[in-house]
Amino acid sequence: LSLFDALVRKHGATKAGNLFKSTCPMVGATIGQHIRHSMDHIELTILLADSINEVKGSDPIHLHYDLRVRGGTAESEMDASKKRILDAAAILEDMPDLSSNRCKSFPVQANFMLSGDGIEFGLPSTIDRE
Repeated sequence: LSLFDALVRKHGATKAGNLFKSTCPMVGATIGQHIRHSMDHIELTILLADSINEVKGSDPIHLHYDLRVRGGTAESEMDASKKRILDAAAILEDMPDLSSNRCKSFPVQANFMLSGDGIEFGLPSTIDRE
C-alpha cells in the first residue's frame, strides 16, 4: 500500500491514476493488471486457509490459479485495488491461528497453465507453502 502512496506523492493523484492503468510496452500489462493477478493467487489461498477446518477428509484440494476473471475495477482504479488488498488483509487478521498442523500439512494440488493451450499442470503442495 505504501507503493500506491509513493506513486501519488511523486506524481499527484491524476497522473498516478493514469500511470496505474497505462500499459508497459515491455510486458504488455498495467500495474493494475499485475496487482489483480497477484491478488487472485493470494486470495485463493487465503480463502482456502480460512475454510480449512470445514473441509472433510484429507484428499488434496485443487487450486486453479489460472482460472480467474480478468478485468474489473481493481485493474484500472487504484482505490479499488487498494480496497482489495485491505480486504484480503482483514481476512488474514480475523483468521484463527494458522500454525495448526492441519493447515500446515493439508495437501493441495496447485494447478498452473504453462502455455496458452488451456492445459493445466498440477504440482503437489500444502496450504502452508501456498
